[in-house]
Amino acid sequence: DIRNKVMLRNMKTEDILIAFETLRRYDIKTYCLNILGLPGETVDTFMETVHINQECKVDYGDASVFQPYPGTDITKYSIEHGFLEEEQEHWGGQFSPSVLNFPESERASGTRSRLQAATPDHNNKVKSRLHAIHKVFPLLVEKPWLERWLGLIEVINNTAVGTKLLDMLFRFTYGYMLHRRIYPVRTPLRVTLWAAWTLVFSKHRN
Repeated sequence: DIRNKVMLRNMKTEDILIAFETLRRYDIKTYCLNILGLPGETVDTFMETVHINQECKVDYGDASVFQPYPGTDITKYSIEHGFLEEEQEHWGGQFSPSVLNFPESERASGTRSRLQAATPDHNNKVKSRLHAIHKVFPLLVEKPWLERWLGLIEVINNTAVGTKLLDMLFRFTYGYMLHRRIYPVRTPLRVTLWAAWTLVFSKHRN
């Protein structure tokens, strides 16, 4: 799978579940930062990530979009297997649209396997669903019933106004979850309002 073959994590899902169960047993809050849009991912694997977070019962399940940093093994893998153009100059950010291609199937190419070039329709379809899931990832983890509304969320996210509103929701959720669940400390009202304004309206979430 992608976790072990692409990211080289050497980690079973069962190990992850046991680790989170142990943390819950000792009442340790869990903040799980996931990566969406890795090379080789599909809409199904995006949702598998959501479901693992649900099974782990994390206190806050967050997500960022994969960014292929220059010089890393996973970026080299992405280029060699057709997920990323070699002359790519913009690498994206944790919370910006994916710069990867999402091909459909494999074909032989010399001694290694490469994916067919992503058709614009398929690429856009996968990215559209990826970005919709990303915007509401914490809420999907918290409220599984939202999955049935992903189609509508995707439509909203594909409009200029809708994507801004969902981005604000994503930022608000980030601040709320961290403040209420992960770092539940009292702060002066002025500091709380300033932090909320920065999270919701700044150019970059962090």
